[in-house]
Amino acid sequence: MNVIEKKVTITSRALYSEDKSNRYLLERIWDDRLPIAAVLMLNPSIAGEIKTDRTVMNVINYLIDNGFGGTRVINLFSHVSTPQSGLKSRDVFQDSINNDYIEKAIEDSCTSIIAWTRGSYTHRKEEVLKLIEKYRDKVKIFVDEDGIEGRHPLHLKENWGLKEYNFKIY
Repeated sequence: MNVIEKKVTITSRALYSEDKSNRYLLERIWDDRLPIAAVLMLNPSIAGEIKTDRTVMNVINYLIDNGFGGTRVINLFSHVSTPQSGLKSRDVFQDSINNDYIEKAIEDSCTSIIAWTRGSYTHRKEEVLKLIEKYRDKVKIFVDEDGIEGRHPLHLKENWGLKEYNFKIY
């Protein structure tokens, strides 16, 4: 039996505020010859330039299985907090700074995936959707095996699909 070695270098970077209380971008590129997907979620948790969390791991595995070469994770809010309740203590000024990173990541990606659930933070979601509407042709949303849209990738399964994002519904 022959042993075959395979090596891949994953380039990983994160952009933070100086005090690291805000993360604007988390990027993982494993094959820059393949399409890159921007994934827009609610807010950053523990994942960073080296460390990962279950949500980011699920997203990366899904994208690998579906022919992508990397991801640019961006968030509705840049404030780093594992519980959503931590968003109450965020610096609202950061939202406007974060908008630039959201738009740039979506502009630079082949596909963009809305990966937040319905409900809370409606005003902020509307603000960001207006910002990215000009990229509507490449904005998608996760759809689970039961056809339910707007699922969070913490529970992402390999049989989920991507569907055109309907800007009029959300």
